[in-house]
Amino acid sequence: RPIMVQFDPETKSIWRHWRGTVIAESWKAAVKHAIWAVAVYVVLQRYPRVTKWLYGFNTIWGELLAVTTFTLTFFVNEAYSCWRKCLDTCYNVQGRLNDLSMALAGCARRVEQEGDPSSLETTSTFTEPSRKLLLVIARYIRMF
Repeated sequence: RPIMVQFDPETKSIWRHWRGTVIAESWKAAVKHAIWAVAVYVVLQRYPRVTKWLYGFNTIWGELLAVTTFTLTFFVNEAYSCWRKCLDTCYNVQGRLNDLSMALAGCARRVEQEGDPSSLETTSTFTEPSRKLLLVIARYIRMF
C-alpha cells in the first residue's frame, strides 16, 4: 500500500474520506458560532436600546485596534525572521554534510574491475573497509 494515496476527484471517494478533514474537525464549532451570532442579532433587533450600551466598546475598540495590529504584525514578522534564519542554518548544515559525504566517497579506496578500463561498462567498487566506513558515516549523517 502506498504511503500517499493518489487523489480521486469523484464525489463518492471524497465523502468516504470525511474523517480527519478540516471540515470534519471544525463544523461543530462553526455551527455553534453561527447560532450564537443569530441569537445576538435577534436580541439586538428586539431590544434596540441595548446597542446604546455597547457604544463604549466601539470607542475602546477603535483606540486599541492600531496598537493591537502593530503588536501582532511586529511579532509575526520577528517570528518569521527567526524561522527563516533557522531554516537557512539547517540548509547550510545539510549542504555541508552532503559535501562531507561526497568528499569522503571521492577519497575512499576503490578496487578496479577487470576488463577494458576505457569502457563505460567497467566501474570500480569500494574496498570492504571503505564501504563499511562510508555506510557508518552515512548512518550518522542521517541520524543527525
